[in-house]
Amino acid sequence: MSPRTLAFLLTLALAACGKGKKDGASCEEVGARFLALAHAQVDSAARAGDVEPELETAVESHLPAMRDSMVRACKEDGWSKETRDCFAAAADDTKMTSCYQAMPAEQRALLEKASSSPKR
Repeated sequence: MSPRTLAFLLTLALAACGKGKKDGASCEEVGARFLALAHAQVDSAARAGDVEPELETAVESHLPAMRDSMVRACKEDGWSKETRDCFAAAADDTKMTSCYQAMPAEQRALLEKASSSPKR
């Protein structure tokens, strides 16, 4: 394969990867990222001996409901593309906190309310 053909195919592949993302990350992607980071944080604390096994189990059992609450708030409150993209791309809990702090105050308040009530 010629270098020109390879460059052309790579350009097409990269364009296809970005297709459909003009609206940003979905609320489901936000929730999935939250869940992955939360599991990693709990696992890290458990490996370090910073959390008792019973507490680890209890926290792990609540994570899916927390994710669902976050996804629901994202959808119902119409989170911006920038907010969704920030959360979905967060590499760690520090970045996740930065995304939360960058949210408009009214959306932060709605998320806090959603987090403290079982269902909205």
